[in-house]
Amino acid sequence: MKNTINTRLSNLTAIWFLCAFMLLTTACDKSKTSYIFVLDLTESVSPQARENSFAAIKLRAKNLKRGDSLTVIPINSDAQTETSGKVLHLKTSEKRELADADLEEFFTFAEQKLGEMSANAKSYKQSDILGAIRIVQEEINLIDTTKNRVVVAILSDMVHSTAQIRFESDANFTKTETARKYVETAVQNSNCDFQKVEFYIGFLESSDWRKMSAERREAVRAFWQEYFTKAKTKRLQFATDGTGQLENFVTENLKK
Repeated sequence: MKNTINTRLSNLTAIWFLCAFMLLTTACDKSKTSYIFVLDLTESVSPQARENSFAAIKLRAKNLKRGDSLTVIPINSDAQTETSGKVLHLKTSEKRELADADLEEFFTFAEQKLGEMSANAKSYKQSDILGAIRIVQEEINLIDTTKNRVVVAILSDMVHSTAQIRFESDANFTKTETARKYVETAVQNSNCDFQKVEFYIGFLESSDWRKMSAERREAVRAFWQEYFTKAKTKRLQFATDGTGQLENFVTENLKK
């Protein structure tokens, strides 16, 4: 009888540990985060704003947890022709090594790659922000959003400027009403769906932004607000101080 009781207790203990392990594994799966940074490398953005952006990305890279990933997409003159081969992909290992030595190696590697990206960054004359967002959608399509939280941070002056349309001079952006109407065209062309994505839009200091009137700036803000609403964004925050609120935004996301 005693042996039978001990056997039952052992079986129950084994089942309990198995259940606990499964719960822990499930919790770990849900805690993974895919970060996508969209970084403005156009000449209108001030050098200090660009430096602050790279510093913010490096800080986030140093705080990645196991299974997290970080992608950096540059904003350039033409996303379709100039972005290929320039998107940086970083991902931590899910398998733990002794004393987390692999994480230390990853952080060193990430800092090196981000440093190279910063040193080799070209100042582009045009700013294809809408094109960069389409690339964001392509990256999201590769992520299992049932197991990964997706956080996108766009660090830019948000002044799209290409041969097709220039926010700083186009008639659509003289008033908030006409800017919102233009969203219909922009969303149709981008085919974006951000229902499971959380966006942080950090406005950076730029010469293009300073040149615009207060009315045009407001129209640009209204355009992006409507754009991300139409794209069904899960959560959206605009920050006028660039990277200033980014870590708080990320931390709040991780607590949810």
